[in-house]
Amino acid sequence: MRRARYSLLALLLIAGLPTLSTAQPVGFSIGENPVEADASWIMAYDFEQGESVTYRVASLDSIVIWQTTPQILLRQRVERITYRCDTILPDGFGMTMTLDDVVVRERFDTLPWITRTEHPWSGTSIRFVMDRQGKRLRLRDTLDQPGVLPGAPFQPLILPHLGNGDTLQAGAGTVFDREMWLLENAYPPVLWKGGVLRKMMGGTDTLGRAVGSVQLNETGQLWFMPPAPPGRESISMHSVLNGTGTYLIDFEAGYPVVGDYQMIANLTLTDGDEENQRFGRQVISMIFHIDDLSEDLETFLEREALQK
Repeated sequence: MRRARYSLLALLLIAGLPTLSTAQPVGFSIGENPVEADASWIMAYDFEQGESVTYRVASLDSIVIWQTTPQILLRQRVERITYRCDTILPDGFGMTMTLDDVVVRERFDTLPWITRTEHPWSGTSIRFVMDRQGKRLRLRDTLDQPGVLPGAPFQPLILPHLGNGDTLQAGAGTVFDREMWLLENAYPPVLWKGGVLRKMMGGTDTLGRAVGSVQLNETGQLWFMPPAPPGRESISMHSVLNGTGTYLIDFEAGYPVVGDYQMIANLTLTDGDEENQRFGRQVISMIFHIDDLSEDLETFLEREALQK
Protein backbone atom coordinates (compact mmCIF):
# COMPACT_ATOMS: atom_id res chain seq x y z
CA MET A 1 0.00 0.00 0.00
CA ARG A 2 1.45 3.37 -0.96
CA ARG A 3 1.64 6.09 1.65
CA ALA A 4 2.29 9.78 1.08
CA ARG A 5 5.66 10.77 2.49
CA TYR A 6 5.15 14.49 2.95
CA SER A 7 5.87 16.30 6.22
CA LEU A 8 3.67 19.22 7.25
CA LEU A 9 6.59 21.62 6.70
CA ALA A 10 7.10 20.29 3.19
CA LEU A 11 3.39 20.71 2.44
CA LEU A 12 3.48 24.31 3.60
CA LEU A 13 6.47 24.90 1.34
CA ILE A 14 4.60 23.27 -1.55
CA ALA A 15 1.67 25.58 -0.87
CA GLY A 16 3.88 28.55 -1.72
CA LEU A 17 2.41 28.59 -5.20
CA PRO A 18 4.66 31.41 -6.53
CA THR A 19 7.43 28.81 -6.89
CA LEU A 20 5.46 27.30 -9.77
CA SER A 21 5.63 28.53 -13.34
CA THR A 22 2.47 30.15 -14.61
CA ALA A 23 3.45 30.57 -18.23
CA GLN A 24 6.50 28.63 -19.41
CA PRO A 25 7.23 24.90 -19.14
CA VAL A 26 9.42 24.02 -16.19
CA GLY A 27 12.30 21.57 -16.26
CA PHE A 28 13.17 19.65 -13.12
CA SER A 29 14.93 16.46 -12.11
CA ILE A 30 13.79 13.55 -10.01
CA GLY A 31 16.75 11.64 -8.64
CA GLU A 32 18.70 10.37 -11.63
CA ASN A 33 15.74 10.73 -14.00
CA PRO A 34 15.62 14.30 -15.33
CA VAL A 35 12.28 15.60 -16.54
CA GLU A 36 12.60 17.69 -19.68
CA ALA A 37 11.33 21.24 -19.93
CA ASP A 38 8.51 20.07 -22.20
CA ALA A 39 7.35 17.48 -19.64
CA SER A 40 3.69 16.54 -19.85
CA TRP A 41 1.20 15.14 -17.38
CA ILE A 42 -1.72 12.74 -17.84
CA MET A 43 -4.88 14.10 -16.22
CA ALA A 44 -5.95 11.01 -14.29
CA TYR A 45 -6.04 9.56 -10.79
CA ASP A 46 -4.10 6.40 -10.01
CA PHE A 47 -5.32 4.80 -6.77
CA GLU A 48 -4.37 1.27 -5.81
CA GLN A 49 -6.80 -1.11 -4.12
CA GLY A 50 -6.64 -0.61 -0.35
CA GLU A 51 -4.86 2.73 -0.65
CA SER A 52 -6.09 5.62 1.50
CA VAL A 53 -5.21 9.27 1.90
CA THR A 54 -6.30 11.63 4.69
CA TYR A 55 -6.63 15.40 4.22
CA ARG A 56 -6.96 18.29 6.61
CA VAL A 57 -9.31 20.94 5.22
CA ALA A 58 -9.43 24.46 6.70
CA SER A 59 -12.15 26.76 5.40
CA LEU A 60 -13.88 30.08 5.98
CA ASP A 61 -17.41 30.56 4.75
CA SER A 62 -20.18 33.07 5.15
CA ILE A 63 -23.87 32.81 4.30
CA VAL A 64 -26.17 35.82 4.01
CA ILE A 65 -29.93 35.44 3.49
CA TRP A 66 -31.72 38.66 2.61
CA GLN A 67 -35.20 39.10 4.00
CA THR A 68 -36.80 41.77 6.22
CA THR A 69 -33.70 41.59 8.40
CA PRO A 70 -30.62 39.98 6.78
CA GLN A 71 -29.48 36.78 8.46
CA ILE A 72 -25.72 36.22 8.55
CA LEU A 73 -23.79 33.08 9.44
CA LEU A 74 -19.98 33.22 9.70
CA ARG A 75 -18.12 29.95 10.04
CA GLN A 76 -14.53 28.74 10.44
CA ARG A 77 -14.17 25.01 9.89
CA VAL A 78 -11.47 22.41 9.97
CA GLU A 79 -12.21 18.88 8.82
CA ARG A 80 -10.26 15.65 8.57
CA ILE A 81 -11.43 13.58 5.59
CA THR A 82 -10.19 10.19 4.41
CA TYR A 83 -10.59 8.76 0.92
CA ARG A 84 -10.03 5.01 0.56
CA CYS A 85 -10.00 2.97 -2.64
CA ASP A 86 -11.86 -0.24 -1.81
CA THR A 87 -11.80 -1.80 -5.25
CA ILE A 88 -10.84 -1.11 -8.84
CA LEU A 89 -13.67 -1.50 -11.33
CA PRO A 90 -13.74 -1.43 -15.14
CA ASP A 91 -15.13 2.13 -15.12
CA GLY A 92 -13.05 3.51 -12.25
CA PHE A 93 -12.46 3.28 -8.52
CA GLY A 94 -14.84 2.12 -5.81
CA MET A 95 -14.19 4.79 -3.17
CA THR A 96 -15.22 5.32 0.44
CA MET A 97 -15.00 8.84 1.83
CA THR A 98 -15.24 9.29 5.61
CA LEU A 99 -15.58 12.47 7.62
CA ASP A 100 -13.21 11.50 10.44
CA ASP A 101 -13.55 14.67 12.48
CA VAL A 102 -14.80 18.24 12.22
CA VAL A 103 -14.52 21.31 14.47
CA VAL A 104 -16.52 24.45 13.71
CA ARG A 105 -16.29 27.96 15.13
CA GLU A 106 -19.33 29.96 14.08
CA ARG A 107 -21.32 33.09 14.74
CA PHE A 108 -24.96 33.74 13.81
CA ASP A 109 -26.01 37.39 13.38
CA THR A 110 -24.96 39.32 16.52
CA LEU A 111 -24.66 36.30 18.81
CA PRO A 112 -21.22 35.50 20.27
CA TRP A 113 -18.85 33.04 18.64
CA ILE A 114 -19.30 29.41 19.66
CA THR A 115 -17.17 26.33 18.97
CA ARG A 116 -18.74 23.00 18.03
CA THR A 117 -16.59 19.94 18.51
CA GLU A 118 -19.25 17.41 17.56
CA HIS A 119 -21.29 17.00 14.42
CA PRO A 120 -23.89 14.38 13.43
CA TRP A 121 -21.89 13.64 10.28
CA SER A 122 -18.69 12.74 12.15
CA GLY A 123 -17.81 9.16 11.31
CA THR A 124 -20.20 9.11 8.36
CA SER A 125 -18.98 7.39 5.20
CA ILE A 126 -20.16 7.75 1.62
CA ARG A 127 -19.33 5.01 -0.88
CA PHE A 128 -19.31 5.88 -4.58
CA VAL A 129 -17.71 5.04 -7.90
CA MET A 130 -15.34 7.64 -9.37
CA ASP A 131 -13.81 7.41 -12.81
CA ARG A 132 -10.10 8.04 -13.43
CA GLN A 133 -10.74 11.72 -14.13
CA GLY A 134 -12.59 12.23 -10.84
CA LYS A 135 -16.15 12.24 -12.14
CA ARG A 136 -18.62 10.73 -9.67
CA LEU A 137 -20.57 8.07 -11.53
CA ARG A 138 -22.90 6.52 -8.98
CA LEU A 139 -23.46 5.79 -5.31
CA ARG A 140 -22.52 2.38 -3.95
CA ASP A 141 -24.96 2.58 -1.03
CA THR A 142 -27.49 4.91 0.61
CA LEU A 143 -27.16 7.25 3.56
CA ASP A 144 -29.10 7.05 6.80
CA GLN A 145 -29.19 10.83 7.10
CA PRO A 146 -29.57 13.39 4.30
CA GLY A 147 -27.17 16.24 3.89
CA VAL A 148 -28.13 19.89 4.01
CA LEU A 149 -27.03 22.60 1.60
CA PRO A 150 -25.52 25.12 1.82
CA GLY A 151 -22.75 24.77 4.38
CA ALA A 152 -22.76 21.03 5.00
CA PRO A 153 -19.57 19.15 5.85
CA PHE A 154 -17.79 17.02 3.23
CA GLN A 155 -15.99 19.04 0.62
CA PRO A 156 -16.67 18.09 -3.01
CA LEU A 157 -13.50 19.82 -4.15
CA ILE A 158 -10.50 17.86 -2.86
CA LEU A 159 -10.52 15.22 -5.61
CA PRO A 160 -11.94 17.38 -8.41
CA HIS A 161 -13.20 16.28 -11.79
CA LEU A 162 -10.16 16.94 -13.98
CA GLY A 163 -11.92 16.60 -17.32
CA ASN A 164 -10.69 14.57 -20.25
CA GLY A 165 -7.78 12.29 -19.41
CA ASP A 166 -5.52 13.74 -22.07
CA THR A 167 -1.87 14.74 -21.72
CA LEU A 168 -1.04 18.37 -20.98
CA GLN A 169 2.14 20.40 -21.00
CA ALA A 170 2.72 23.50 -18.89
CA GLY A 171 0.70 26.43 -20.19
CA ALA A 172 -1.84 24.24 -22.00
CA GLY A 173 -5.52 24.79 -21.35
CA THR A 174 -8.88 23.42 -22.35
CA VAL A 175 -12.58 23.92 -21.68
CA PHE A 176 -15.03 21.13 -20.88
CA ASP A 177 -18.63 20.74 -19.77
CA ARG A 178 -19.36 19.26 -16.38
CA GLU A 179 -22.44 17.29 -15.43
CA MET A 180 -21.92 15.19 -12.36
CA TRP A 181 -23.37 14.34 -8.97
CA LEU A 182 -22.06 16.18 -5.93
CA LEU A 183 -22.15 13.28 -3.51
CA GLU A 184 -20.08 14.73 -0.71
CA ASN A 185 -22.38 17.34 0.77
CA ALA A 186 -25.92 16.39 -0.20
CA TYR A 187 -28.18 13.39 -0.35
CA PRO A 188 -30.09 12.62 -2.50
CA PRO A 189 -27.26 13.56 -4.88
CA VAL A 190 -27.38 16.96 -6.51
CA LEU A 191 -26.78 17.30 -10.24
CA TRP A 192 -24.30 20.09 -10.97
CA LYS A 193 -24.31 21.48 -14.52
CA GLY A 194 -21.72 23.90 -15.82
CA GLY A 195 -18.45 24.49 -17.60
CA VAL A 196 -14.80 24.43 -16.55
CA LEU A 197 -11.64 26.10 -17.84
CA ARG A 198 -8.63 23.89 -17.06
CA LYS A 199 -5.02 25.04 -17.26
CA MET A 200 -1.76 23.25 -16.54
CA MET A 201 0.27 25.82 -14.62
CA GLY A 202 3.62 24.02 -14.49
CA GLY A 203 5.59 21.62 -12.34
CA THR A 204 8.25 21.43 -9.69
CA ASP A 205 10.55 18.94 -7.99
CA THR A 206 9.21 18.44 -4.48
CA LEU A 207 11.10 16.07 -2.18
CA GLY A 208 12.34 14.23 -5.23
CA ARG A 209 8.88 13.77 -6.70
CA ALA A 210 7.10 15.38 -9.64
CA VAL A 211 4.28 17.68 -8.59
CA GLY A 212 2.17 19.41 -11.22
CA SER A 213 -0.10 22.41 -10.66
CA VAL A 214 -3.57 22.33 -12.24
CA GLN A 215 -5.94 25.30 -12.13
CA LEU A 216 -9.71 24.86 -12.55
CA ASN A 217 -12.07 27.81 -13.08
CA GLU A 218 -15.73 26.85 -13.14
CA THR A 219 -19.21 28.24 -13.37
CA GLY A 220 -22.43 26.32 -13.05
CA GLN A 221 -25.75 25.87 -11.31
CA LEU A 222 -27.58 23.28 -9.27
CA TRP A 223 -31.00 22.69 -7.74
CA PHE A 224 -31.57 21.13 -4.34
CA MET A 225 -34.57 20.34 -2.12
CA PRO A 226 -33.69 19.09 1.37
CA PRO A 227 -36.29 17.01 3.22
CA ALA A 228 -38.86 19.20 4.96
CA PRO A 229 -39.11 19.14 8.77
CA PRO A 230 -42.36 17.64 10.13
CA GLY A 231 -45.26 19.99 9.53
CA ARG A 232 -43.23 22.39 7.37
CA GLU A 233 -43.26 23.21 3.66
CA SER A 234 -40.34 22.03 1.53
CA ILE A 235 -37.80 24.70 0.64
CA SER A 236 -36.17 24.40 -2.77
CA MET A 237 -32.85 26.04 -3.51
CA HIS A 238 -31.33 27.17 -6.79
CA SER A 239 -27.64 28.05 -6.72
CA VAL A 240 -25.53 29.78 -9.36
CA LEU A 241 -21.87 29.37 -8.50
CA ASN A 242 -18.47 30.58 -9.68
CA GLY A 243 -15.28 29.09 -8.32
CA THR A 244 -11.57 28.70 -8.87
CA GLY A 245 -9.08 26.25 -7.40
CA THR A 246 -5.43 25.28 -7.73
CA TYR A 247 -4.42 21.67 -7.11
CA LEU A 248 -0.85 20.41 -6.74
CA ILE A 249 -0.98 16.79 -7.83
CA ASP A 250 1.67 14.15 -7.23
CA PHE A 251 1.17 12.17 -10.44
CA GLU A 252 3.27 9.29 -9.14
CA ALA A 253 1.00 8.91 -6.10
CA GLY A 254 -2.04 9.64 -8.24
CA TYR A 255 -3.84 12.34 -6.22
CA PRO A 256 -3.54 15.98 -5.01
CA VAL A 257 -1.28 16.66 -2.03
CA VAL A 258 -2.24 20.30 -1.37
CA GLY A 259 -4.56 22.89 -2.88
CA ASP A 260 -6.93 25.79 -2.41
CA TYR A 261 -10.41 26.71 -3.59
CA GLN A 262 -12.63 29.80 -3.52
CA MET A 263 -16.30 29.95 -4.49
CA ILE A 264 -19.15 32.46 -4.60
CA ALA A 265 -22.70 31.09 -4.86
CA ASN A 266 -25.83 33.16 -5.38
CA LEU A 267 -28.82 31.46 -3.77
CA THR A 268 -32.56 31.55 -4.45
CA LEU A 269 -34.72 29.84 -1.83
CA THR A 270 -38.36 29.17 -2.62
CA ASP A 271 -40.72 28.35 0.26
CA GLY A 272 -43.92 26.74 -0.99
CA ASP A 273 -44.65 28.80 -4.11
CA GLU A 274 -42.77 30.96 -6.60
CA GLU A 275 -44.01 34.19 -5.00
CA ASN A 276 -42.39 33.41 -1.67
CA GLN A 277 -38.70 33.66 -2.45
CA ARG A 278 -35.64 34.73 -0.51
CA PHE A 279 -32.19 35.41 -1.87
CA GLY A 280 -28.77 34.91 -0.43
CA ARG A 281 -25.07 34.47 -1.08
CA GLN A 282 -22.47 32.04 0.17
CA VAL A 283 -18.72 32.66 -0.02
CA ILE A 284 -16.24 29.86 0.70
CA SER A 285 -12.45 29.92 0.84
CA MET A 286 -10.56 26.76 1.71
CA ILE A 287 -7.11 25.18 1.72
CA PHE A 288 -6.31 21.50 2.15
CA HIS A 289 -3.26 19.29 2.45
CA ILE A 290 -2.37 15.74 3.36
CA ASP A 291 -2.72 15.49 7.12
CA ASP A 292 0.17 14.24 9.22
CA LEU A 293 -2.23 13.65 12.18
CA SER A 294 0.19 15.39 14.57
CA GLU A 295 -2.31 17.93 15.91
CA ASP A 296 -5.92 17.66 17.01
CA LEU A 297 -8.35 19.82 15.07
CA GLU A 298 -9.62 21.85 18.01
CA THR A 299 -6.10 23.05 18.91
CA PHE A 300 -5.46 23.89 15.26
CA LEU A 301 -8.68 25.92 14.96
CA GLU A 302 -8.06 27.79 18.21
CA ARG A 303 -4.57 28.77 17.07
CA GLU A 304 -5.84 29.96 13.71
CA ALA A 305 -8.64 31.96 15.34
CA LEU A 306 -6.18 33.79 17.61
CA GLN A 307 -4.20 34.87 14.56
CA LYS A 308 -7.18 36.55 12.91
